[in-house]
Amino acid sequence: METILQALFILIFGISAVFASISFFFLIIFVLKKIDEKINEFRVNKKLKSDSLTEKENVLTPELVAVISAAIFEVINKPVHIRKIKFLKDEKSGSWTALGRQNIMGSHAIRVSRTKI
Repeated sequence: METILQALFILIFGISAVFASISFFFLIIFVLKKIDEKINEFRVNKKLKSDSLTEKENVLTPELVAVISAAIFEVINKPVHIRKIKFLKDEKSGSWTALGRQNIMGSHAIRVSRTKI
């Protein structure tokens, strides 16, 4: 009977220790997540309140159109005719959006091999 009591004590103590350690790591991760959110919020607010972001940046100049045309020409290796330039206002566009844009640009750079059959 005493061995059963010892086994139950070890079982309860072991399960409690595992639960306590999992709870401890959960609290650490939760606190770090909240700290990271506060730091990011501070950085975003600092960036938005700075004078570097103005509406004058969204002005199309002939030099800007020339630079964009040259960049597109380098990407797709074909002469291009720009019909529309649209400024993105979403500052929160993430890596998935950038990757999607890269895929779209890359799909236009199809190289056809001209081999004789």
